[in-house]
Amino acid sequence: MIKRLAVGLGACMVVLCATVAGNAWAAGYPSRPVHLVIPYPPGGSADILGRVMGKELEAQLGQPVVVDNRPGAGAIIGARYVANAAPDGYTLLMGTVSSNAMTPAVNPKAGYDPVKSFTPVARLASMPFVLLTRPSLHVKSFQQFLKLAKSKPGSISYGSAGLGTSNHLAGVLLSQQAGVRLSHIPYRGSAPAMNALLGGQVDAMFDLVPTSIAHIRAGTVDALATTGARRSPFLPKLPTLAELGLKDYQVTAWFGIFGPAGMPADVTKLLSQKINAALRKPDVEKQFKRLSITPEPETAAHFSAFVKQEAVKWHRVVDQAGLVLKP
Repeated sequence: MIKRLAVGLGACMVVLCATVAGNAWAAGYPSRPVHLVIPYPPGGSADILGRVMGKELEAQLGQPVVVDNRPGAGAIIGARYVANAAPDGYTLLMGTVSSNAMTPAVNPKAGYDPVKSFTPVARLASMPFVLLTRPSLHVKSFQQFLKLAKSKPGSISYGSAGLGTSNHLAGVLLSQQAGVRLSHIPYRGSAPAMNALLGGQVDAMFDLVPTSIAHIRAGTVDALATTGARRSPFLPKLPTLAELGLKDYQVTAWFGIFGPAGMPADVTKLLSQKINAALRKPDVEKQFKRLSITPEPETAAHFSAFVKQEAVKWHRVVDQAGLVLKP
Protein backbone atom coordinates (compact mmCIF):
# COMPACT_ATOMS: atom_id res chain seq x y z
CA MET A 1 0.00 0.00 0.00
CA ILE A 2 2.86 2.34 0.89
CA LYS A 3 4.47 1.59 -2.46
CA ARG A 4 1.22 2.31 -4.34
CA LEU A 5 0.77 5.55 -2.38
CA ALA A 6 4.31 6.64 -3.25
CA VAL A 7 3.73 5.91 -6.94
CA GLY A 8 0.43 7.83 -6.86
CA LEU A 9 2.01 10.83 -5.16
CA GLY A 10 4.85 10.75 -7.66
CA ALA A 11 2.41 10.85 -10.57
CA CYS A 12 0.52 13.74 -8.98
CA MET A 13 3.76 15.65 -8.52
CA VAL A 14 4.65 15.15 -12.19
CA VAL A 15 1.26 16.50 -13.29
CA LEU A 16 1.45 19.39 -10.82
CA CYS A 17 4.97 20.34 -11.89
CA ALA A 18 4.00 20.20 -15.57
CA THR A 19 0.93 22.37 -14.94
CA VAL A 20 2.87 24.92 -12.90
CA ALA A 21 5.66 25.01 -15.48
CA GLY A 22 3.14 25.48 -18.30
CA ASN A 23 1.33 28.26 -16.47
CA ALA A 24 4.59 29.94 -15.58
CA TRP A 25 5.76 29.70 -19.19
CA ALA A 26 2.48 31.15 -20.46
CA ALA A 27 2.61 33.89 -17.82
CA GLY A 28 5.93 35.03 -19.28
CA TYR A 29 4.61 35.08 -22.83
CA PRO A 30 5.42 37.10 -24.82
CA SER A 31 8.87 38.25 -23.77
CA ARG A 32 10.04 39.21 -27.27
CA PRO A 33 8.54 40.33 -30.62
CA VAL A 34 5.92 38.16 -32.29
CA HIS A 35 6.11 37.58 -36.05
CA LEU A 36 2.86 37.50 -38.02
CA VAL A 37 3.50 35.88 -41.39
CA ILE A 38 1.19 36.87 -44.22
CA PRO A 39 1.53 34.45 -47.15
CA TYR A 40 0.38 37.07 -49.67
CA PRO A 41 1.81 40.26 -51.19
CA PRO A 42 1.15 43.67 -49.56
CA GLY A 43 -2.11 45.40 -50.40
CA GLY A 44 -4.58 42.53 -50.53
CA SER A 45 -7.38 41.70 -48.09
CA ALA A 46 -5.25 39.29 -46.03
CA ASP A 47 -2.44 41.83 -45.80
CA ILE A 48 -4.74 44.67 -44.74
CA LEU A 49 -6.49 42.52 -42.12
CA GLY A 50 -3.16 41.19 -40.90
CA ARG A 51 -1.77 44.68 -40.39
CA VAL A 52 -4.90 45.80 -38.53
CA MET A 53 -4.66 42.77 -36.24
CA GLY A 54 -0.89 43.12 -35.87
CA LYS A 55 -1.30 46.64 -34.55
CA GLU A 56 -4.05 45.60 -32.14
CA LEU A 57 -2.15 42.54 -30.93
CA GLU A 58 0.88 44.69 -30.30
CA ALA A 59 -1.20 46.83 -27.94
CA GLN A 60 -2.80 43.77 -26.32
CA LEU A 61 0.43 41.82 -25.80
CA GLY A 62 2.78 44.67 -24.95
CA GLN A 63 5.37 43.44 -27.44
CA PRO A 64 6.09 44.40 -31.06
CA VAL A 65 4.21 42.38 -33.68
CA VAL A 66 6.27 42.25 -36.85
CA VAL A 67 4.23 41.76 -40.02
CA ASP A 68 6.21 39.54 -42.39
CA ASN A 69 4.93 39.18 -45.98
CA ARG A 70 6.10 35.86 -47.47
CA PRO A 71 4.10 35.46 -50.69
CA GLY A 72 4.53 32.87 -53.39
CA ALA A 73 3.34 29.50 -54.72
CA GLY A 74 -0.30 30.19 -53.90
CA ALA A 75 0.43 30.96 -50.21
CA ILE A 76 2.50 27.77 -49.81
CA ILE A 77 5.78 29.55 -49.02
CA GLY A 78 4.44 31.51 -46.06
CA ALA A 79 2.25 28.70 -44.73
CA ARG A 80 5.09 26.17 -44.91
CA TYR A 81 7.41 28.59 -43.13
CA VAL A 82 5.04 28.81 -40.15
CA ALA A 83 4.31 25.07 -40.17
CA ASN A 84 8.04 24.43 -39.74
CA ALA A 85 8.60 27.13 -37.08
CA ALA A 86 9.05 26.48 -33.37
CA PRO A 87 5.61 26.07 -31.70
CA ASP A 88 6.28 28.73 -29.08
CA GLY A 89 3.72 31.37 -30.07
CA TYR A 90 6.30 33.73 -31.57
CA THR A 91 5.58 32.82 -35.21
CA LEU A 92 1.97 33.08 -36.36
CA LEU A 93 0.22 32.78 -39.72
CA MET A 94 -2.48 34.96 -41.22
CA GLY A 95 -4.26 31.98 -42.76
CA THR A 96 -7.13 31.90 -45.24
CA VAL A 97 -9.47 29.39 -46.83
CA SER A 98 -6.94 29.14 -49.67
CA SER A 99 -3.79 28.60 -47.59
CA ASN A 100 -5.41 26.36 -44.98
CA ALA A 101 -7.96 24.35 -46.93
CA MET A 102 -7.92 24.71 -50.72
CA THR A 103 -4.27 24.91 -51.77
CA PRO A 104 -3.16 21.76 -49.89
CA ALA A 105 -6.11 19.91 -51.43
CA VAL A 106 -5.03 20.85 -54.95
CA ASN A 107 -1.28 20.54 -54.44
CA PRO A 108 -0.05 17.36 -52.68
CA LYS A 109 3.47 18.86 -52.73
CA ALA A 110 2.45 21.84 -50.58
CA GLY A 111 4.63 20.48 -47.81
CA TYR A 112 2.12 20.83 -44.99
CA ASP A 113 -1.20 19.43 -43.83
CA PRO A 114 -3.97 22.05 -43.38
CA VAL A 115 -5.08 20.46 -40.09
CA LYS A 116 -2.13 18.51 -38.64
CA SER A 117 0.52 21.17 -39.30
CA PHE A 118 -1.14 24.07 -37.45
CA THR A 119 -2.71 25.19 -34.21
CA PRO A 120 -5.85 27.24 -34.99
CA VAL A 121 -5.89 30.27 -32.68
CA ALA A 122 -8.75 32.56 -33.67
CA ARG A 123 -11.06 33.25 -36.55
CA LEU A 124 -11.09 36.88 -37.66
CA ALA A 125 -13.70 37.30 -40.35
CA SER A 126 -15.12 35.90 -43.55
CA MET A 127 -16.37 37.41 -46.77
CA PRO A 128 -18.75 35.89 -49.30
CA PHE A 129 -18.16 36.07 -53.02
CA VAL A 130 -20.51 37.57 -55.57
CA LEU A 131 -21.36 35.84 -58.84
CA LEU A 132 -20.82 38.53 -61.46
CA THR A 133 -21.48 38.56 -65.19
CA ARG A 134 -20.62 41.00 -67.97
CA PRO A 135 -23.66 43.16 -68.89
CA SER A 136 -23.36 42.22 -72.57
CA LEU A 137 -24.17 38.62 -71.63
CA HIS A 138 -27.73 39.90 -70.96
CA VAL A 139 -28.17 37.69 -67.90
CA LYS A 140 -29.97 39.48 -65.07
CA SER A 141 -30.73 36.60 -62.70
CA PHE A 142 -29.19 33.35 -61.53
CA GLN A 143 -32.06 31.43 -63.10
CA GLN A 144 -31.22 32.96 -66.50
CA PHE A 145 -27.56 32.15 -65.93
CA LEU A 146 -28.37 28.49 -65.25
CA LYS A 147 -30.68 28.26 -68.24
CA LEU A 148 -28.00 29.62 -70.56
CA ALA A 149 -25.28 27.41 -69.05
CA LYS A 150 -27.42 24.28 -69.42
CA SER A 151 -28.46 25.11 -72.98
CA LYS A 152 -24.84 25.58 -74.09
CA PRO A 153 -22.58 23.38 -71.93
CA GLY A 154 -19.07 24.80 -71.64
CA SER A 155 -19.96 28.02 -73.43
CA ILE A 156 -19.92 30.27 -70.35
CA SER A 157 -16.42 31.17 -69.24
CA TYR A 158 -15.43 32.43 -65.81
CA GLY A 159 -12.20 34.02 -64.69
CA SER A 160 -10.28 33.33 -61.49
CA ALA A 161 -7.07 34.23 -59.71
CA GLY A 162 -5.56 30.89 -60.75
CA LEU A 163 -5.88 27.13 -60.44
CA GLY A 164 -7.06 26.07 -57.00
CA THR A 165 -7.86 29.58 -55.78
CA SER A 166 -11.06 30.33 -53.91
CA ASN A 167 -12.82 32.00 -56.84
CA HIS A 168 -11.84 29.07 -59.06
CA LEU A 169 -13.20 26.46 -56.64
CA ALA A 170 -16.35 28.54 -56.12
CA GLY A 171 -17.07 27.88 -59.80
CA VAL A 172 -16.17 24.20 -59.49
CA LEU A 173 -18.60 23.79 -56.59
CA LEU A 174 -21.31 25.61 -58.56
CA SER A 175 -20.79 23.24 -61.50
CA GLN A 176 -21.04 20.21 -59.22
CA GLN A 177 -24.13 21.32 -57.35
CA ALA A 178 -26.04 22.95 -60.23
CA GLY A 179 -25.16 20.31 -62.82
CA VAL A 180 -23.66 22.72 -65.35
CA ARG A 181 -20.34 22.81 -67.22
CA LEU A 182 -18.45 26.11 -67.14
CA SER A 183 -15.14 26.98 -68.80
CA HIS A 184 -12.48 28.08 -66.31
CA ILE A 185 -10.00 30.77 -67.40
CA PRO A 186 -7.20 31.26 -64.84
CA TYR A 187 -5.35 34.57 -64.45
CA ARG A 188 -2.44 35.70 -62.29
CA GLY A 189 -4.58 37.20 -59.56
CA SER A 190 -8.11 38.47 -59.00
CA ALA A 191 -7.40 41.95 -60.38
CA PRO A 192 -6.44 40.67 -63.87
CA ALA A 193 -9.47 38.38 -63.80
CA MET A 194 -11.71 41.35 -62.99
CA ASN A 195 -10.13 43.35 -65.81
CA ALA A 196 -10.91 40.47 -68.16
CA LEU A 197 -14.55 40.50 -67.02
CA LEU A 198 -14.79 44.27 -67.44
CA GLY A 199 -13.21 43.97 -70.88
CA GLY A 200 -15.57 41.21 -71.98
CA GLN A 201 -12.87 38.53 -72.30
CA VAL A 202 -14.75 36.27 -69.86
CA ASP A 203 -18.46 35.97 -69.15
CA ALA A 204 -18.48 35.65 -65.39
CA MET A 205 -16.44 35.70 -62.19
CA PHE A 206 -16.75 35.04 -58.48
CA ASP A 207 -15.29 38.09 -56.75
CA LEU A 208 -15.22 39.17 -53.12
CA VAL A 209 -17.88 41.59 -51.90
CA PRO A 210 -15.44 44.42 -50.97
CA THR A 211 -13.81 44.55 -54.41
CA SER A 212 -17.12 44.04 -56.25
CA ILE A 213 -19.25 46.77 -54.74
CA ALA A 214 -17.82 49.69 -56.75
CA HIS A 215 -18.26 47.82 -60.05
CA ILE A 216 -21.79 46.73 -59.12
CA ARG A 217 -22.79 50.29 -58.25
CA ALA A 218 -21.22 51.63 -61.42
CA GLY A 219 -23.19 49.13 -63.51
CA THR A 220 -20.07 47.74 -65.19
CA VAL A 221 -20.99 44.23 -63.98
CA ASP A 222 -24.23 42.46 -63.13
CA ALA A 223 -24.47 40.83 -59.69
CA LEU A 224 -26.57 37.67 -59.55
CA ALA A 225 -26.08 36.21 -56.07
CA THR A 226 -23.73 35.92 -53.10
CA THR A 227 -22.15 32.73 -51.82
CA GLY A 228 -22.44 32.94 -48.02
CA ALA A 229 -24.79 31.23 -45.61
CA ARG A 230 -26.74 34.46 -45.26
CA ARG A 231 -27.08 37.70 -47.21
CA SER A 232 -24.23 40.13 -47.04
CA PRO A 233 -25.04 43.20 -44.91
CA PHE A 234 -23.22 45.21 -47.58
CA LEU A 235 -25.42 43.85 -50.41
CA PRO A 236 -28.64 43.07 -48.52
CA LYS A 237 -30.91 42.97 -51.60
CA LEU A 238 -28.84 40.29 -53.30
CA PRO A 239 -29.98 36.71 -52.56
CA THR A 240 -27.62 33.88 -51.71
CA LEU A 241 -27.19 30.89 -53.99
CA ALA A 242 -28.61 28.78 -51.16
CA GLU A 243 -31.79 30.87 -51.29
CA LEU A 244 -31.96 30.32 -55.04
CA GLY A 245 -32.02 26.54 -54.82
CA LEU A 246 -28.46 25.38 -54.11
CA LYS A 247 -29.15 24.54 -50.47
CA ASP A 248 -25.69 23.15 -49.68
CA TYR A 249 -23.76 25.83 -51.51
CA GLN A 250 -21.54 27.99 -49.34
CA VAL A 251 -18.18 29.54 -50.16
CA THR A 252 -16.53 32.24 -48.11
CA ALA A 253 -13.07 33.70 -48.02
CA TRP A 254 -12.34 33.30 -44.33
CA PHE A 255 -9.35 34.60 -42.40
CA GLY A 256 -7.82 33.39 -39.15
CA ILE A 257 -4.68 33.27 -37.06
CA PHE A 258 -2.72 30.01 -36.79
CA GLY A 259 0.41 28.87 -35.03
CA PRO A 260 2.54 25.81 -35.73
CA ALA A 261 1.22 22.47 -34.51
CA GLY A 262 1.95 21.70 -30.88
CA MET A 263 1.64 25.22 -29.49
CA PRO A 264 1.04 25.22 -25.70
CA ALA A 265 -2.66 25.35 -24.82
CA ASP A 266 -2.19 28.30 -22.44
CA VAL A 267 -0.44 30.38 -25.09
CA THR A 268 -3.12 29.50 -27.64
CA LYS A 269 -5.84 30.48 -25.17
CA LEU A 270 -4.12 33.76 -24.33
CA LEU A 271 -3.70 34.70 -27.99
CA SER A 272 -7.29 33.73 -28.77
CA GLN A 273 -8.60 35.89 -25.93
CA LYS A 274 -6.48 38.88 -26.98
CA ILE A 275 -7.50 38.61 -30.62
CA ASN A 276 -11.19 38.25 -29.80
CA ALA A 277 -10.96 41.25 -27.46
CA ALA A 278 -9.43 43.27 -30.29
CA LEU A 279 -12.17 42.20 -32.71
CA ARG A 280 -14.79 43.60 -30.35
CA LYS A 281 -13.22 47.04 -30.13
CA PRO A 282 -15.36 49.74 -31.83
CA ASP A 283 -12.43 51.19 -33.77
CA VAL A 284 -11.52 47.74 -35.13
CA GLU A 285 -15.15 47.16 -36.13
CA LYS A 286 -15.06 50.50 -37.97
CA GLN A 287 -11.88 49.55 -39.81
CA PHE A 288 -13.40 46.22 -40.82
CA LYS A 289 -16.61 47.93 -41.93
CA ARG A 290 -14.65 50.25 -44.21
CA LEU A 291 -13.37 47.08 -45.87
CA SER A 292 -16.93 45.69 -46.09
CA ILE A 293 -15.99 42.93 -43.62
CA THR A 294 -17.75 41.85 -40.43
CA PRO A 295 -15.55 40.67 -37.50
CA GLU A 296 -16.28 37.14 -36.30
CA PRO A 297 -14.85 36.49 -32.82
CA GLU A 298 -14.68 32.77 -32.11
CA THR A 299 -12.98 30.47 -29.63
CA ALA A 300 -9.93 28.47 -30.69
CA ALA A 301 -11.91 25.23 -30.26
CA HIS A 302 -14.75 26.35 -32.53
CA PHE A 303 -12.30 27.68 -35.09
CA SER A 304 -10.39 24.40 -35.05
CA ALA A 305 -13.57 22.41 -35.73
CA PHE A 306 -14.48 24.78 -38.56
CA VAL A 307 -11.06 24.43 -40.22
CA LYS A 308 -11.33 20.62 -40.11
CA GLN A 309 -14.74 20.80 -41.82
CA GLU A 310 -13.41 23.14 -44.50
CA ALA A 311 -10.38 20.93 -45.18
CA VAL A 312 -12.59 17.86 -45.64
CA LYS A 313 -15.07 19.77 -47.80
CA TRP A 314 -12.51 21.16 -50.24
CA HIS A 315 -10.59 17.89 -50.50
CA ARG A 316 -13.85 16.27 -51.55
CA VAL A 317 -14.65 19.01 -54.11
CA VAL A 318 -11.13 18.89 -55.57
CA ASP A 319 -11.04 15.07 -55.74
CA GLN A 320 -14.44 14.93 -57.42
CA ALA A 321 -13.34 17.46 -60.02
CA GLY A 322 -10.01 15.73 -60.59
CA LEU A 323 -8.03 18.91 -59.91
CA VAL A 324 -5.18 17.41 -57.88
CA LEU A 325 -1.85 18.41 -59.41
CA LYS A 326 0.41 15.56 -60.47
CA PRO A 327 3.34 15.07 -58.04
